[in-house]
Amino acid sequence: MMSSLSAANKNERYRLLKLTIIFAIVSVCISILISVAAGEFIVRHINPQPTFAETLKEGLSIFRSSQVAPFTLSPNLNTVHLGYTREFKNIVHTNNAGFRDTENVSESKPVGIYRILILGDSMTFGWGVEDGETFSAVLERNLNIFSKTTNQNIKFEVANGGFLGGYGPDGFYAYYNSFGKKFQPDMVITSLFPYNDFSDMANTDWVETDKDGMPTVVRLPDTVIKYGRLAKSRPTEWKFAIPGLRNSHLAILLMTALEKYSPTAVDRLKKILNIDTSVPKVTQEKSKDCVDEDKCNEILLESKRKLKFVFGGMNRAVDKSGNKLLVLIMPDPQEVSRYSGLTGEKKEVKLASAVPQKEFRDFFEQEKIRYLDVLSVLSDKKTERYFYERDGHFNARGHGRVAEALFEYLIGNKLLGIETKNQQIQDLKIQGILKF
Repeated sequence: MMSSLSAANKNERYRLLKLTIIFAIVSVCISILISVAAGEFIVRHINPQPTFAETLKEGLSIFRSSQVAPFTLSPNLNTVHLGYTREFKNIVHTNNAGFRDTENVSESKPVGIYRILILGDSMTFGWGVEDGETFSAVLERNLNIFSKTTNQNIKFEVANGGFLGGYGPDGFYAYYNSFGKKFQPDMVITSLFPYNDFSDMANTDWVETDKDGMPTVVRLPDTVIKYGRLAKSRPTEWKFAIPGLRNSHLAILLMTALEKYSPTAVDRLKKILNIDTSVPKVTQEKSKDCVDEDKCNEILLESKRKLKFVFGGMNRAVDKSGNKLLVLIMPDPQEVSRYSGLTGEKKEVKLASAVPQKEFRDFFEQEKIRYLDVLSVLSDKKTERYFYERDGHFNARGHGRVAEALFEYLIGNKLLGIETKNQQIQDLKIQGILKF
């Protein structure tokens, strides 16, 4: 009897111990969950972090793959663009051809239309401004107002092909050769933006070329389209590589702290997560030295040679179609700031020898390629008037100033078949009929 009672007591003690352990484990788990939830709530509202979901709200999800260029734009889009620096939020439309426009365009050009195709990167596209504020839209609007006001029998269409050609002028050429020329443009305007183009040209591969060696298929190695965005085939941000944690504000905060206080552990995690840690062919520092001071390594010197080769080929291709080419030499904010404080003869002397503009101006003149260097135009004011302070792209005033310079160049050089006098343009500006 005593033995049975002892066994029963022992079993009861085991049962109570088991329940106690289970209760303790459950309590700990609940406490951890409550603590994590509380921490997540506090961080989310007090110190929100750049989670994966938040980054997808920023920038643009508008890209799609292309057969000839590194990428192109998806057609018929109506989307919101929130800047990474939160300096702007605007609406972006693309039309049936993938141009940035609210109006569709036909390949066959209607009678009485003078069509201008503008190829370029994000500066041309209008990163940070509304559809109607891009310099292509402002140019089209004023050309048509001017044509009507001066009784010219011409209607103008300006197609904004910003972003369509890929990362640089080699992509612009490949795009124009396979697609752009189908729209029968009377004039093609393309851009040279040294700040990006020198390094970008070093990273693209010319998969196919024509008999003259011009690139007809251009690719960006290891670059893919994800969520309508440009991305690397291997993840580059380790904090976003763990699905269960990449949208947790608390987890991102802790991982950021880990980067700061234990970089060795982070390096090991990157290897485990197969994070791309490869070094680019050209660092930002080397590219800046080349653009600002003409201190170019062999890779960047080759990039400049390829740029000149591409512009020469583009000029021949456009000329062969019986049309005109114009190259816009676009400056970055740092270039503009170096000259915005100068005036008079001193400024003219400095601008005449500006690096890298002078090298390409000399090349374009030698090759008889029309160009418009807008550095002098934009350096009439401080950079914050024409560029977003942190983002670095043109704001609406910057686009308006470029459009105004383009308008005056095209009309003044009689490239559009319009006869006028400069005073007539100035009078229409004063009257508020032409608005840039």
